[in-house]
Amino acid sequence: MQLLIGDPAKLAFLIEPVLQWSSNGFVNGLLYVYVNGNMFPKDLRTTTLSDELLFLLSNSPFVDPKSDNELYALDSKDLLEKLSVMTFPDDINIHNDYSYLIPLVELQNAKYYFFIIADEKNIKILVSKANGCNGKEALALKDEVVLKRDEFENIKQQLCSYYNNYIM
Repeated sequence: MQLLIGDPAKLAFLIEPVLQWSSNGFVNGLLYVYVNGNMFPKDLRTTTLSDELLFLLSNSPFVDPKSDNELYALDSKDLLEKLSVMTFPDDINIHNDYSYLIPLVELQNAKYYFFIIADEKNIKILVSKANGCNGKEALALKDEVVLKRDEFENIKQQLCSYYNNYIM
């Protein structure tokens, strides 16, 4: 069952299981994320929906976005720079902090990285794309969206319901 969850003009998930691609308990299909009317990824990619949605909805930053008023207040490009350094530090002795990275593995394989951060009233999601190919890839800001917490919670609850009723 294909489903569009959310508002594509702000934030939405388009999910389409494809039974012919699924087997052995794995549900495969298509997963696209819309931010401000822009679709990510831009190309056709098969996704293991049973894993992708499980990771997204199980104890991830998407489920419980971290609040940090100081970071949230930064300009989007500065915020992306801070979050990417925290998530992918240059120094191998510094542990990666994935507490702001939304785990969308297939989109990351397409070099798209989604970060999430909150303040008291809102949720901000940044979409970035990795550039380069030498192992040291810079992230470029592609889009961003700010949602009221209740808007975001509604999308999250619909995703959970869809996963529980149609994927799990």
